[in-house]
Amino acid sequence: MPLVQSMVGALAVVCQFLNSATGGHMNPVTTHIRSCPAGVSRLFILGILLAASVCVVSQDKQQAVNANAGKDEDDIKRLISMYAKAADEADPALASRIWCDSSDDSFINPVGRWQGVEQIMGFYRHEMGEMYSARDLKISGVSVHVYSDAAWAEFNWDFSATRRKEGSSVSFDGMETQIYRKNRDSWCLVHVHYSALPAEKKARTE
Repeated sequence: MPLVQSMVGALAVVCQFLNSATGGHMNPVTTHIRSCPAGVSRLFILGILLAASVCVVSQDKQQAVNANAGKDEDDIKRLISMYAKAADEADPALASRIWCDSSDDSFINPVGRWQGVEQIMGFYRHEMGEMYSARDLKISGVSVHVYSDAAWAEFNWDFSATRRKEGSSVSFDGMETQIYRKNRDSWCLVHVHYSALPAEKKARTE
């Protein structure tokens, strides 16, 4: 550990100074701790042990943080998969397991804005279920960023559907941002904002 090595080096310098000041002789390579005055030696050894323990605790804590971050990302990606399935099936019951069920929940897209869980469930029933007889939402390029009890995700999507009245097929491509918050030990969706892919961008990707 660099910190421990630095403290050992510092101990050698201090001990060499103290021994030279008292007329002592030492081998700075092999005997700097043994020949150092007892009080100083004990102090530095204690410091080295404390530094080592701090390093171990810090490394363990960082590993735990990394492990939790990976689990959080996986949990949010599973919610995104459920989100796509809820759209495909126009299923408010499934969607309700994803959203936070609060007045803060909001959903914005080019068609309009829905605020609160009741309005958002209405989107699944009316805009998705009543307007289309079949739906297929494909999601790609998912990126998740976790910050403690909050997280956001972004991805591209391709939506194809069959209009219920005319029986005609439609398809749209777009980009979406989602915001999540942790409610106790689980994540829930609190905000969605998506837009259709610009025509020139769509042409370049086809």
